[in-house]
Amino acid sequence: MAPLPANNVGAAGGIFQTDFIGSGQIGNPLPIGETSASCGTIGGTCDYRLLEVGAFMRQVGPVGLTRDINIYNSTIAGLPTPAGQTLINSGLVTLADLQALGAVAQPIGVPPANNVGLGWLKDFDTTFSWVGHAWHERLTIIPSVSIFNTFNFANFDSAASILNPQLNGGAGSINGTGPNTVANPRPDRIGAGNGVLAFGAPRTIEWGFKLQF
Repeated sequence: MAPLPANNVGAAGGIFQTDFIGSGQIGNPLPIGETSASCGTIGGTCDYRLLEVGAFMRQVGPVGLTRDINIYNSTIAGLPTPAGQTLINSGLVTLADLQALGAVAQPIGVPPANNVGLGWLKDFDTTFSWVGHAWHERLTIIPSVSIFNTFNFANFDSAASILNPQLNGGAGSINGTGPNTVANPRPDRIGAGNGVLAFGAPRTIEWGFKLQF
């Protein structure tokens, strides 16, 4: 997860808005804690605690994401990154100057109501078959019936549904709008698919008849 507001994606000056570890790279993971009360003052430091990359649906779920973004917006948004703090410590600018320039951590939009996480595959397949012999046991007859997704579990988030990990509020992003961020009802339930490509689809019955000779 990376806190990239829509007005900063690919823009210059990202080290003053999203580089929370002073690495020179933009798009660091979401900070959820600021450990230095002197951040934004002359001689101060800005040390941030960040969620790990890939934390969504591991360290934090949909509810936790909203909570952490609210914490970020109330405690970190508007403060300088380490790059901005360096300018303040050098006496070149003040925190107010950086805020006026927009060169501070930017607020991030919270996920929509009824936000949902990534779905997990639920499946139970059953196959029944019978082996019979004929023609002096030279011919083997094997009729069968297979029931895929026997209990007809509802599955969501097909392999083709790629969740945008950036917190830019866009369609399909973790805090944006799209099939995988809307509940009640969810429009991204996996359907029957085409041919045999129906991974996670509703219950399907397949009849088989096999001859061995």
